[in-house]
Amino acid sequence: MKRLALIFILISTAAFWSCKPDDIVYTYDSVDGFVQKGPFLNGTSITLSELNANLNPTGRNFTSQIADNLGSFEITNVGLSSTYVMLRADGFYFDEVQNTNSASQLTLYALADLSEATALNVNVLSDLEKSRVDYLLSTGSSFKEAKSQAQTEILSTFEIHVDGMPVSEQLDISKSGDFNAILLAISVIVQGYLPVSDVSELLANFNTDFRNDGQLNSASMGTLLVNNARAIKPAWERMFRFLISKNMSLSLLRIPILKPPDSSSIRKRGNMGSTFSIRPKRNTRWAPVP
Repeated sequence: MKRLALIFILISTAAFWSCKPDDIVYTYDSVDGFVQKGPFLNGTSITLSELNANLNPTGRNFTSQIADNLGSFEITNVGLSSTYVMLRADGFYFDEVQNTNSASQLTLYALADLSEATALNVNVLSDLEKSRVDYLLSTGSSFKEAKSQAQTEILSTFEIHVDGMPVSEQLDISKSGDFNAILLAISVIVQGYLPVSDVSELLANFNTDFRNDGQLNSASMGTLLVNNARAIKPAWERMFRFLISKNMSLSLLRIPILKPPDSSSIRKRGNMGSTFSIRPKRNTRWAPVP
């Protein structure tokens, strides 16, 4: 009799949990996109983690790998009880500054709402905004509001002010367009000639510094970004040639710590010549190191 009672309790408990609203599952045939610092390389591991409305992990994860050197990934048969997810990529990448593969692995993150799109990219901007989005959500902002505010604040740090910027996980450095060009510019500035360990530390420190007030308060970090920009003239030359080959506009790349070359002159002469220069921000504590 006791055994039958125990079986009844177990069946009742299972029925109760199966009917819980939280177990309503959203199903997606696939979630795909690109991971880019430069492009992440074959073998990079991708983890999609479900988040609840407070962006806390639910414990439900899906994994995949990049199978080319373009950074593309696909995660199939995704079933979730929430549309909020975090993507994590761990792997080697193409260093667009030194024109070679990275010597060690880098981790990048992206927060996304799958109800908006299932084609998602992981990049420097999506990583830089992560902690700020989490903080803004904790103060009452909606996910959409938090994403928009965090991105605007990051762009303002680089003194970029634009309207209509797509969410960070929709940007792609391999495609044309002003907004994609902005992502590429910031990616190059963050990279500089730093080893991967220093890039990783820079991304982590930026997230920590930026989290509570949406401002970069560290003078040393600001100086590091300025010096990165000053040091990468050859990389900028390659980058601008790439932008022109993609028919991207250069107008929105006039970041105060950079002075891009005149695009019409480049097209006419076919090289960078004397039109190229990089300059630090003026009237700021982010002074370049001599």
